Amino acid sequence: MHLPLKEMKVVALMNYTDTLKWKNLRLFKINFITHTHRLLNMRMP
Repeated sequence: MHLPLKEMKVVALMNYTDTLKWKNLRLFKINFITHTHRLLNMRMP
């Protein structure tokens, strides 16, 4: 499988943005969970 340089760059960029998206999703999920836990703890005496 041999791609021209331009296509290789595009594929690499797509893979890079994909991994960034997944990392951001995971971080967002973790932040959301910790935030809700904090709210629940604050609400309970």
